[in-house]
Amino acid sequence: MNDFDYEVLQKKRLARQAFHKKGGSKSRKCPMSTDRMTRKQWIERCGEVVTYELGKPMGWEAFKQMPVALQKEYLLLLIDKYSTTASDLARMFGITSQTVTRFCGNQEIGIEFSRGKRMSRDNRAEFERFLCGADDDAVPAALEPKPEQSAPELSISRQTSGMDMTAFSLSFEGVIKPETVVNSIISMLRPGSSVRLEVKCQVLP
Repeated sequence: MNDFDYEVLQKKRLARQAFHKKGGSKSRKCPMSTDRMTRKQWIERCGEVVTYELGKPMGWEAFKQMPVALQKEYLLLLIDKYSTTASDLARMFGITSQTVTRFCGNQEIGIEFSRGKRMSRDNRAEFERFLCGADDDAVPAALEPKPEQSAPELSISRQTSGMDMTAFSLSFEGVIKPETVVNSIISMLRPGSSVRLEVKCQVLP
């Protein structure tokens, strides 16, 4: 072995020794503030988890607590699937249609409702099922357009702040669908309510 090869061998040995040597910051641990936290402290450290169910009907107060982006998405989903109007949304929220129109027309939401627009008969039946909790789709899908037909006209006194609903009237015109009539009545009553029901029917020629 000549001098050159011997020098190379020594440098290789030194390099291997330095690779396995522990020194300085490599031999120390970096403690974190979370290393000694208890489970309770971890839970308190984490933020609150909030779940929004966009596939179910909700009241006005619950709706207003959602972020603006989710409010707009929720309204658009209902409009796309059921062709809901301001009056339909007001009935679900338990407020006036003027409040819905004013709220949706602000700059952040930016949704305008056409005057005189009504739901088709099939859309209204689906919307009534949705209000009764029978439609549990997580994300409503848009229905295919259907020809406009005569829709039920509602005259409702809904419960508002400081007021209780004592009476309401329904007017339907078209081919009779018992489930539509029943669902409409149920959707506006509290579970377990005691009522006096009077039925007046005019058969069209």
